[in-house]
Amino acid sequence: MAIWNGLTALFWEDRWLSGQSVRELALLLYHCIPKQRRNSRTVAEGSIACRSRHQIRSPLSRHGVC
Repeated sequence: MAIWNGLTALFWEDRWLSGQSVRELALLLYHCIPKQRRNSRTVAEGSIACRSRHQIRSPLSRHGVC
C-alpha cells in the first residue's frame, strides 16, 4: 500500500509497514489501543501520537504488558 502523506491509511489497520499492519506486527500492543482509535487514527496522526505512551490504555498496563 502506498501511503503518500499518510492522511488516508489507517495506522493500526492498514498494511503500510513493509506490507504488514501494526496489528500483524504487534498484536499485544494492538489490543491495548481502544477500538475507536484503531479505526480512526491515520498514519499521519499515529506517527506522532504513538510517541506518547499515554495513548495506550488497558487493564494489561498494570501488569507491564502495555
